[in-house]
Amino acid sequence: MATTGTSYYSGGGSGGGGWGSGGWGSGGWGGGGGRDDKSYWEPWKDDEPDEDPDDEPEYDLRYCQFCKSYGYIRKDGCVNKKCSLAHNTSSPKLQARALNPENEQGDYYIYNPNRSEPWNPYKQKGGKPDYTPKEFDDIHGANVSQNIKKKNKKNKGLKRKQWQESVKQWHAAGCPKGKWWGETEAEKRPREGPVAVDPEKRRRQAEAAEARSQAAAPASPTGSWIVLSPVAPAAGNDQGEPHAGDNQEKEKGEKGGDPADKFCCGCGGYDLSSLAAKVSVWLLGDRALPWRLEKMRPSAVPCGTDEEEVPRRTKSAAGEPVKTEPLSPQKPKETLGMAKAEVAGLLTSLKYQIKAKKMTEKHREQANDILLKYQQSGVHGKKEILQKLQTSGLRDLSWFAEMQSEYQTQSVDKESTTKGYFNRSQILKMNGLDPSNMDEAVAADTLKDLIADCEAEFGFKSDCKPHKNPLLAKYYYKQKVETEDTAATNSLGWSSCANVEGSDLGRLVEKFDNPDLEVPANEEAWNKAYSACKAAKSKLGKVADELEEQHAKLVAHGPQAEADEVGPKIETLRGFLKTLRFKISEWMNMSEGCMEAKLPELTQLSEEATSHLAAATAYNKKLKSQNCSLGVASLCCRAFRFRWARILGWHSYEGCAKGVKDLAQAKQGSNTARNLLRRNLRRTPWPPPYECQVRGKNPRTGKEDLYTLAFMLPHEVLHVLLESNDVSEIRNQQARIPNLQEQLQEHGNDVLLLGLWLDGVPFSSDRSQTLQCATLSLPGLTDAGDFRFPLTGFPKFFQMPEATWDDVTAIIAWSMRCCYTGFFPSFRHDESRFLGNDSWRKRRASQPLGCRAVLAEVRADWSAYQEVLRLPGWTGNGPICWFCQATLQDLHDVDESSSWRSSRLSHYQFLARQISEGKNLSPLFSCPCFSVQKCCIDWLHCMELGCAADYMGGLFHMVVQTKLPERSVHDRCKNLFGDIQNYYRRNLSQSRMSTLTPLMLKGKNKKWPKLRAKAGEARDLIGFAKECAERHMGNSDFERTLLYEFLSERHWDAEKFHKTVNKFAALFVELSKFPGQTYFRTKPKMHLLLELGRQKRRPSETWTYRDEGFGHVLSLHAKRRGGKYSMKGTSKQMLSKFCVNNRRLPTLA
Repeated sequence: MATTGTSYYSGGGSGGGGWGSGGWGSGGWGGGGGRDDKSYWEPWKDDEPDEDPDDEPEYDLRYCQFCKSYGYIRKDGCVNKKCSLAHNTSSPKLQARALNPENEQGDYYIYNPNRSEPWNPYKQKGGKPDYTPKEFDDIHGANVSQNIKKKNKKNKGLKRKQWQESVKQWHAAGCPKGKWWGETEAEKRPREGPVAVDPEKRRRQAEAAEARSQAAAPASPTGSWIVLSPVAPAAGNDQGEPHAGDNQEKEKGEKGGDPADKFCCGCGGYDLSSLAAKVSVWLLGDRALPWRLEKMRPSAVPCGTDEEEVPRRTKSAAGEPVKTEPLSPQKPKETLGMAKAEVAGLLTSLKYQIKAKKMTEKHREQANDILLKYQQSGVHGKKEILQKLQTSGLRDLSWFAEMQSEYQTQSVDKESTTKGYFNRSQILKMNGLDPSNMDEAVAADTLKDLIADCEAEFGFKSDCKPHKNPLLAKYYYKQKVETEDTAATNSLGWSSCANVEGSDLGRLVEKFDNPDLEVPANEEAWNKAYSACKAAKSKLGKVADELEEQHAKLVAHGPQAEADEVGPKIETLRGFLKTLRFKISEWMNMSEGCMEAKLPELTQLSEEATSHLAAATAYNKKLKSQNCSLGVASLCCRAFRFRWARILGWHSYEGCAKGVKDLAQAKQGSNTARNLLRRNLRRTPWPPPYECQVRGKNPRTGKEDLYTLAFMLPHEVLHVLLESNDVSEIRNQQARIPNLQEQLQEHGNDVLLLGLWLDGVPFSSDRSQTLQCATLSLPGLTDAGDFRFPLTGFPKFFQMPEATWDDVTAIIAWSMRCCYTGFFPSFRHDESRFLGNDSWRKRRASQPLGCRAVLAEVRADWSAYQEVLRLPGWTGNGPICWFCQATLQDLHDVDESSSWRSSRLSHYQFLARQISEGKNLSPLFSCPCFSVQKCCIDWLHCMELGCAADYMGGLFHMVVQTKLPERSVHDRCKNLFGDIQNYYRRNLSQSRMSTLTPLMLKGKNKKWPKLRAKAGEARDLIGFAKECAERHMGNSDFERTLLYEFLSERHWDAEKFHKTVNKFAALFVELSKFPGQTYFRTKPKMHLLLELGRQKRRPSETWTYRDEGFGHVLSLHAKRRGGKYSMKGTSKQMLSKFCVNNRRLPTLA
């Protein structure tokens, strides 16, 4: 709040005290200069103490004109350390303080006025000291602060008593303005200073104060109440009349009103209640409700007056006499005894019970009654309802009927049975009589009459407990009183408006004098019907969309007659929904006068909406059930034909549906899908799942636990595939790949090469859960032979770091050893006997597989390698590659003579490095003939989602930022996307981006741009990146560097590929080194790209496009559709659905 005071410490105003002239609480203790009457340029001396009872006469907290800061000011200068006069030790008082800190002049306080917590001189805390104890001692002598602290602790109680006594004396004296506690006229010191006080100004101030004190009417609220700085009193004025300055008289003439309405009584103190009301209205407007003013309201009790004697001021028009009423003490406010969040949670749950469809009608009615009772009850009733809801819960609300009867009994009891033994004075006071003003005979007769009336009203014989002192004798007495809730309500309504005054608040006071706490019946009915229409509108829209979807399915697969019936019903529903939306928008801001006329129409519309919703929901449910049956029929078409043929006696039709008799006899119900899956798993050519125990994480405890996991073992898959495939043909196709041909020659003529893919894919509808997969393939095969086989899959939700994957890879390595030997194992992976569900394996124990096989390659992205095999990652100071000794410092070293190119690692050197770094070796390295060199670099993640995405993101971001003419970034992205679409049409691209936004080029809070696109979309944009660079780049060195052809050759050549990769890396590194550019940065994947180019292997041989696609298929197989969420259930369901969908063995060659 802005103020118009002359300075922060403008003095004056005996009621100013700690509030000061700087605004509400801006100064805290001493913030307003207290009662010291000093102008801005007067020399500082302390004729009256501030908040410090031991304040010395020549020291005060003021603003120093020399060092421009606040602190204690002496007559001859400032004591602040940074002030040039602070080190002037010529002052006798300062020397005395330094030499004798225990003197009788009091302590030396230094503190900052700009603080949130006021300084408390008794508790010695609050505020923020200007000096540390060391700085204080440097100015005032050694150990001064320590001695002061000891003295304060010793004399704290004495100071408090002296302070309270002086306050009592000052109040007893009528709060004189010119005096302080116990100060006499002789003790008052004459004013000093170079600036003389204008006597004419003092005279005008005295006249204005006298006119104000004689005014009979209250001040107008439109006066200059914003001016909060008090003014100085006239010299020698000891009566406490407030004085107005020239500026206040000017504002009175301009705005109307008297500044005296700021003062509560003759003492000159502020009427803080009126001031709080005005400030709240000025800040909040109409939102300044009475209960907010009540919370802001400081005490309105005048100085030296008891609270019970203070009359409260009521509303009155301007110019009318003020009506006063005695102020009654208010009762302490009762609370609910719960946190607001807990209360809100219980009430919200109760509201949901009203609309719960699964609950009975009686339960919903009880919930509604409880909520209504809660809204109508007082604090005590609300507390009991909340406690009952908290203890009994929401499932059973039958307790409300008993509680209702208890409420009625208690209410009657409170209203009619305020009873007990009371003495004569108490009985008279209960009936509003004052026994102190009665004679003994009158009091005795009155007591007899009251007891007689009580006996006649309640029908009982009063009892008396005599005492030797007649005044202490007690009588049994009853009396009707108001209930507790009613009394509390009346008190609250009165106190909320007790301190609101002024004509500008008249409307607010009138509104809350007699508050109507109940909503009118018409308005309540209107709100209820309108809310029902809005709820029905949203639900009808959803049901209409679902009906159209079911109608489309019915048209495709169902009878035409039934499909024709659905169309008109959907049109009728859409028409009603259109009318309902129009009416809701028309009646959105309906005035109170029109509500009564439109209420019947709204009620009828809400009833129609409810009936439409019920009918449409039931019909939608019927269509869903019908379409579900049609879907099952389409999956089991031959079984249904056989069923109907058998029912109708068409035995000749049985030949068209052989082998499905059991399906035709099965009942259709909720387990149809399960029965269908089990039926199709019979006599499947695939081996049954191998179930074993692996370590996982318990979601409840977060600790390691054992879980069952289902596998399809590699040696068993290989044995099944050889039943329909020739080993020699598969081997001949693998021998066409140079890298694979070397391995085949190394291991012999009867060996096949196997590949393993490890990665995770999302498999929940919201993509929040990840399915960790391991699949098997035969590398080197093309077209139909490029087939994938699932080995296992489990939710990452149950994965224990390192432990789970170690157990999985250990089982895969055991199966790979069986493949290398060429025989079925005669025991399980842990050398135990086969279990009861291993009958298929028992029959084939120690029998030949048909051929031998070895693990030739492992494909995964970098994060999977780091997680499963513990290969080095892209962070830290150590090596980042499993082929060489390269580190992060070698990223920009891309020459042919780089040191990392000559420091190659063998398989055993890599294992030794892993051991020396303290890393455990993965069990997968125990596979026969497997080495770390067979861990392939994935082209998809390395190039298309890595280096190419970084380059195209930087290129496109630079074009959008600097080369396109549109004003906004979004418009420039649209322009660039138009060019991309033209490129798609010219080249018949298959993987196309659907849009291009600024966040797809540079993510939010990202330092460097990168194209956010899928791998296939990024690969199809490589040609466009070349065109874009040629079109937009100029003749600068930086832009010419962008004009290179990277990986643009249609026909792959090993040497050309190696040179192209090196050229791309060199130019990209040069781009990242340009000073001031913010588009390109070299990342660790650039080193993997160089390693891939050095291997001179075709990228299509090792990329994981086909693996990623098969991972999506497995995610659909593993998707949850009910049942227990576990590792066993997920893996078994995934493998079972794969076997059902591939009942015929694939032909690989």
